[in-house]
Amino acid sequence: MSRPIDHVVFAADDLDSLEESFASAGFETAYGGTHSNGITHMHLIGFGNLSYVELISKNDPDGTAPWWNDQIDTNAGASAWSVTVDDIDEESDRLADEGFEIEGPTKFSRERPDGTSVEWELAIVGGRPQGTPIPMLEMDHTPLEWRVEVTTDPETSGLMGLTEVVIGTDQLEETVQGLETFFGTSSTQTREDDTLEAQVVSFDDAPVAVAEPLATDSWLADRVESNHTPLPCAFLVDATDVAAVREQFRIAEETAWGDDTVYWFDIDVGGRFGAVDRS
Repeated sequence: MSRPIDHVVFAADDLDSLEESFASAGFETAYGGTHSNGITHMHLIGFGNLSYVELISKNDPDGTAPWWNDQIDTNAGASAWSVTVDDIDEESDRLADEGFEIEGPTKFSRERPDGTSVEWELAIVGGRPQGTPIPMLEMDHTPLEWRVEVTTDPETSGLMGLTEVVIGTDQLEETVQGLETFFGTSSTQTREDDTLEAQVVSFDDAPVAVAEPLATDSWLADRVESNHTPLPCAFLVDATDVAAVREQFRIAEETAWGDDTVYWFDIDVGGRFGAVDRS
C-alpha cells in the first residue's frame, strides 16, 4: 500500500472530548502518550498503510504548547499535515534552495504507555504555524510500527489510509504556488465544489488540493477568517469497500469530489473528514 501522507492533525482544547467525537462516529483510537515537550499529548487513529490521524491537546489547559497552541485553544480541529522522506537533511537543503524557510531538522520523541520510546526527526517548512499549508517533513529513527498503531483494520473497515489534504485559504495563488514548488509539480484542474462552497485546485502527483471560498457567508469562509492563516479544511482517506465503511462508521452525507464520491464522517470537529470511494 502506498503512503503519500505521513499523518494529519486535529487539535482541540480537551483531548477526551476530541477522542469521543471520533469514537462516536465509529473510530477506534489508541492513546499515544505525552510528547517530549511535556505539555501536549495525543490519541491516534492508525490505518493499514501506517498513515495516521493525530488528535492533540494539552495536559495542562493553562500551559503553552509549542505545537499549535492557538489551534488547540480555539478548537480549530484540522490543523496540519506531514509527509515522510528518506533523507530529511537532503530534502531540507533542497527546499531551502527553493527559498523556503526551514526550521530543523530536529529530533523528537515520545514515550508510549507501554514504555517504548519512539524517536523521529522533523523539519518545519515555510514557517509557523507548522505543517500548514506546506507539510512538515518526517524521518523515523525507530521502526515506523512503533510510532503508528493500526486501529482501523482495512479488512473490516474498508479504509486503507490517508490520501488527500485540502487546504482552506483566501490566498489561492500564493498557496498553490508554494505547494507546486514543494512537490515539484503543477496544478492540473480548477473546479467549483458545492460541498465546500469553494473553488478547488488539484495537483498532478501530489496528495493535496486548495480550496478558496466562493461566498463570504459559507462555513469555509468563516473558518478561513477566524483562523487568520491557511489551515487544512478537510482530510480524505481511501475507501475500498464502501459497504463496510457505511456499516462501521457514522456518515453525515455523500457528495461528489471531482469525479469521485466522498462519504463524509459525522464528527463534531473543526474541518471535515471523509472517505473517497476507490472501489
